[in-house]
Formats: sequence, C-alpha cells, structure tokens
Amino acid sequence: MSTRPNTTASVKLKVVGVSVVDPVLVTAQGDYINWSIYSSYVSNKDEVSIRFANFTDVAVNVKGSEYKIVIIK
Repeated sequence: MSTRPNTTASVKLKVVGVSVVDPVLVTAQGDYINWSIYSSYVSNKDEVSIRFANFTDVAVNVKGSEYKIVIIK
C-alpha cells in the first residue's frame, strides 16, 4: 500500500469476533522511519481498520511492514 505525500490511507483487516466497542492496539514490529503515524479502530463487526498518515513530502510504501494487533475484550 502506497500513501501519497501529506495524506492518509487505510487498510481493513478481518478479525473474527471483534466488535465496535472493543479497544484496539497496534504495535509496529520494527522502526519504520519513512512515515509518521498510524492508528487503529474497529470499523465494523469482525473488521479492524488501520490508518496510516504520511506527513512527509514523498510517497511512502508500507508493504512488508509487520504489526501486532491486540484486541481488548
């Protein structure tokens, strides 16, 4: 997934059993210095969204980045 300069992009993941009231934590498995901020939330039943914000002046590709996703029930 490529994110244009000074924009955001989201990816949706199927997570069976998650509901919209569940808090979500996402932790990167490395230091990805090419982009700035990401956030996560339950966007629908059984679906988690991760939004990436690219505040740099060049496009950033986050393909290959690894994360741990924790759902709090």
